[in-house]
Amino acid sequence: MAIRPAHSKLTLVRRYLAFRRKLGYRMKSAELLVDFARFADRMAPAKPLTTALAIQWATAETSFRPNTRLGRLGMVRGFARYCASSEPRTQIPDSYLLGPRFQRVRPHLFTSAEVGLMLQRTRRLPTQRSRLHPLTYETFIGLLAATGIRPGEALRLQCRDFDLDQGTLRIRRCKFSPERIIALHPTTVRALGHYRQKRQALFPGGESLFVGTTGRPLSARRTEKVFRRIAHGLVSSGERRSVRLMDFRHHSERRIIPSDA
Repeated sequence: MAIRPAHSKLTLVRRYLAFRRKLGYRMKSAELLVDFARFADRMAPAKPLTTALAIQWATAETSFRPNTRLGRLGMVRGFARYCASSEPRTQIPDSYLLGPRFQRVRPHLFTSAEVGLMLQRTRRLPTQRSRLHPLTYETFIGLLAATGIRPGEALRLQCRDFDLDQGTLRIRRCKFSPERIIALHPTTVRALGHYRQKRQALFPGGESLFVGTTGRPLSARRTEKVFRRIAHGLVSSGERRSVRLMDFRHHSERRIIPSDA
């Protein structure tokens, strides 16, 4: 019995992406999978997907970190399982071929001096559009350094999540973390209380705790841009090239440098 000609990998990837999206997946890896498909069609046209081909693509650049290689191979694994349903000669790469899974990249560990420098820089942020602008980022950065909560969790905070009398902060459900209540250091309580008072005086509307220059909720994109400015010149002690807001998750000294100090 003759074997039907194989579809191009690019055609199969597009079908695979459409299939996954119908199931509700966002498929952020779409561009990478398209890149793999073009690579496969170039290197092994009209041939079944093989483990050797997947590894060759996943490790194409010597500069790729181990996690990057694992992630690329994992993308191909999902696609290979889809291809195997119509092409029995498809090889599905083993997940451990490039080493153990879930290798964490060593983060940058902020020193107290670095946190202090960034807080000083927030106080010099421009105030032309809003007098609250410097205090917003001083309090935001200080809160991350004091508590180790995720930047996304801090951005989603609402004014009512902060209990001044109890000295606690309610963190809404995020990623794999359930909703929780955390106790705050007294200096953190004073700093948040000071900021919330100023925020509500200047922008009495809305529920978000941290707001931008127009009183609207602070956005992740804008926050990252300002952070790059106040972290300029800091050299990463981790495996990534630059420091990140998420690195505050690993900050060792859990106390805030109060905004009214």
